[in-house]
Amino acid sequence: ANRRVEHANVLLVKGARTDICDQQGSTAVDLVVRDNYSLMINIFRDSLLNKFKDLNIQPDQMDKLVRACAKNNDSEGLKLLIHLGVPIDVPGPSTGQTALHHAVIEQHLICAQLLIQAGADTHQQDKKNKSPLDYAINHPDILRLIERESSQFRVKK
Repeated sequence: ANRRVEHANVLLVKGARTDICDQQGSTAVDLVVRDNYSLMINIFRDSLLNKFKDLNIQPDQMDKLVRACAKNNDSEGLKLLIHLGVPIDVPGPSTGQTALHHAVIEQHLICAQLLIQAGADTHQQDKKNKSPLDYAINHPDILRLIERESSQFRVKK
């Protein structure tokens, strides 16, 4: 198992693409790790923690990692964290901004879409009393995305 971890880490450090699959849907890292799902998750988590090491994120601060992925347009990392069930609407302590705030402000369409589809609150206010929707007013593409995606998840009465 340790050998697999080493090989998977080398692939990730060398920039292995996690979005390219073989005919069975396996990535290079999947093939190295094989069927050990929890090992694969830990490798990806550690890879993300290493990627954002300058933020001093601890393994128990995964909500901070969600915000970092959204702010830095890391949609693959964001997908993994959403899949793991990491809370996506936790505000940052200094600004009160959530991952969706960051994705909208930075105009990261794919990250914003992933967050909205995962149920992110488009109306949650930061410390300036602004919601992601408020910030989207300046970005027509993001505004259309929020309007389109949010309407798909409304409960019809």
